[in-house]
Amino acid sequence: MSPILESLESRSYLSVDLTGAIATVPRSAASGETLAVTIVVKNNGRKTASGTLPILFEVSDYHSGANPLQVATLTNLIRLRNRAMATLNLKVPLALGMPTGSFYIVAVVDPTNVFNESSLSDKTSVSARPVRIT
Repeated sequence: MSPILESLESRSYLSVDLTGAIATVPRSAASGETLAVTIVVKNNGRKTASGTLPILFEVSDYHSGANPLQVATLTNLIRLRNRAMATLNLKVPLALGMPTGSFYIVAVVDPTNVFNESSLSDKTSVSARPVRIT
């Protein structure tokens, strides 16, 4: 009996594919406080995403998100059917003693691939404008 082979195409057809887009950030925030971030998470896959979604938050001097400094990882319970989206209003804690200045906020949806996604290349979103950290 020969082994059954499954193509990668059929796997991606039946998988989750989460993306995130930062919708809003405040103009400023202080270290030791929280940063209010709104992020829209969408499931572009064919399978329902249900469970605890980790979102990694970082700050970067650059709009490209290069050379980021990790700030926090938050989790949120989701249940997103295929092609559905959810708006998450999150409070990201800023550590005391965090560097001050203007930073772009970087969010990485499902950074550890908890949902066994079909694509890992579309997980990162960068804020449209910087936030002044004081």
